[in-house]
Amino acid sequence: PSVLAERWQFLPSALGIPADRLRSLVREKPALLSDLNMRELRTMAGLSE
Repeated sequence: PSVLAERWQFLPSALGIPADRLRSLVREKPALLSDLNMRELRTMAGLSE
């Protein structure tokens, strides 16, 4: 659980997207969080690399 909490703190700022947007993306596709597939997550969030 602590690792998951650290990811939730790190990912929004690292990706530059709001935490609530990140949560909705992960709800749609939980594998994004477990795999930490940053490229795909950025694409889904509409961000360029």
